[in-house]
Amino acid sequence: MKILDTFFEASEITQMIIMGINVGFAVLMSFVFRPGNSVVKIIIAIMAYCGLFFGIGQLASYLPITYFVVLYILPSALLGLFLSVAYAVLKGPEKVMNVFDVEIPYNNGKRLRVNIKRGVSVQGAAGSGKTASVAGWILHWMGKRNVPSLVYDYKNFELVEAVQWFYRDSELPIHAFAPHDPDKSVFLNPIDPEVLKTDEDISLMCKCIVQNVIAKDGKGDNFFVQAAEGALIGVIYVLKEKYPQHCSFPYLAAIFLTKEAEGLVDFIEQSTTASIHARAFLDGKESEKQMAGVKATLSNAFRVFAVPNIFYTMQKSSVNLSINNKENLAVLCLVNIPKYDEIYSPILSIVTQAVITSMSERHQEPSYILLDEAPTLRINRIGKVPATMRSFDIATIYMLQDKVQAQIQMGVDKMKEVLANLSTLFFGKTNDPDTARFFESYFETVKVKTKSTSKKAGWGGADRRISEAEKDEKKHKSFEMFQRSAGQFFVFDEKGQNFDAKIKMPELQPMPYNTVNITTQREIQSVFNLILKKAKDL
Repeated sequence: MKILDTFFEASEITQMIIMGINVGFAVLMSFVFRPGNSVVKIIIAIMAYCGLFFGIGQLASYLPITYFVVLYILPSALLGLFLSVAYAVLKGPEKVMNVFDVEIPYNNGKRLRVNIKRGVSVQGAAGSGKTASVAGWILHWMGKRNVPSLVYDYKNFELVEAVQWFYRDSELPIHAFAPHDPDKSVFLNPIDPEVLKTDEDISLMCKCIVQNVIAKDGKGDNFFVQAAEGALIGVIYVLKEKYPQHCSFPYLAAIFLTKEAEGLVDFIEQSTTASIHARAFLDGKESEKQMAGVKATLSNAFRVFAVPNIFYTMQKSSVNLSINNKENLAVLCLVNIPKYDEIYSPILSIVTQAVITSMSERHQEPSYILLDEAPTLRINRIGKVPATMRSFDIATIYMLQDKVQAQIQMGVDKMKEVLANLSTLFFGKTNDPDTARFFESYFETVKVKTKSTSKKAGWGGADRRISEAEKDEKKHKSFEMFQRSAGQFFVFDEKGQNFDAKIKMPELQPMPYNTVNITTQREIQSVFNLILKKAKDL
């Protein structure tokens, strides 16, 4: 009581100073009482109180420690505790981030939370920062949480090196399938019997192969496409049933490259099941020209893949494609090379189809698919992939340059179907006017006030009139799409809101992917020749 009496007997100015100091330290203590870094906060608080104690001693007469505790420490600590509790109550419970939640910092301190399971599309020209910003933050968070994934790297290990950096502390192995570089590639066989377990799997895979090796432009004679698909199905069934040790993509290609039309018919007719599924092809055997035409179409298509490196890396599977299974969790990167895009894109499309087929099982671990330059892949029903994968707890991140790229590779309608199944959209810099107008169409219309001034001369002098009106305009114009800098995107979130975001780049130090095989050109050529010889003798 004596201490309190001393306080009340003090001058009004002294009381105000003591109360002001208490309020200031109460704010400090409210931060101390919040969770996180408790030891550091306590040390800072102790140092602040010690500084205050000695400061008062220097400015005024000596203050007993008991007076200091009662007049300064207790009031500020209690008020700080009250402020901390009040803040927690008003703020409400903090939303817990699930495995698919990604936080992306932007605009000097703001944070965008994206649930990638609902799908993400990133569009921007070369140099817009698609990989370094948006994809970088996704890889950052997924790497911290050990989330398995399928990553398509179009630029010859550039994205793989980023994946290695963001997964540097992860327990998951990182595999790269790079048919153009056998020394750095694992072995992957997309028609392995373990992958094509059902008739439906075989049918989907054959459609994907035809789509990539024959019907590249989506046109052509429908009969030849169906007959070719029938021949493919027939050969795969025979390999799976009669020669499972040779059921691989190189043997499939070699059979069409080495066997004549009659030999191909005899090969398929070894299996009743194969004959049924290959009916569209076998029914044409009465017409030599028709049969020869289908055979020539297939031979010419597979001729492009008669590359020793492809045969070597696809002769078997050294990794399980069910990368989201608890027993096989991994990050699998499919690596393209722009220089030979026309050769390797179809191959990687077929492998992607095989991996998606293997991952599409219920009750697996959460995972995601990240496709850089996605339109360069031709995958069955790509428009429905994001929605389908979501039901298997798989997120889809679809990255592309612009509308022109998508239009050439897959058509505008398919592109729109893909975007319709992706909830969060990032629109970056573009160099194409048509793409800029396409981006503009996503923005809502806003009312813009306009003023017009008119002058009219008269006997009494000039008559000046100002009229105001409103007109409808898009929130952002197409010309703004050309002015984006690296990392600057217009964002449409899952709630339908849109805003301009300058995304902060995550720390990235690319880590080179090391050699995993020791091969020689002689060994690779030997495997190539052996497969061609054995396929001809089957």
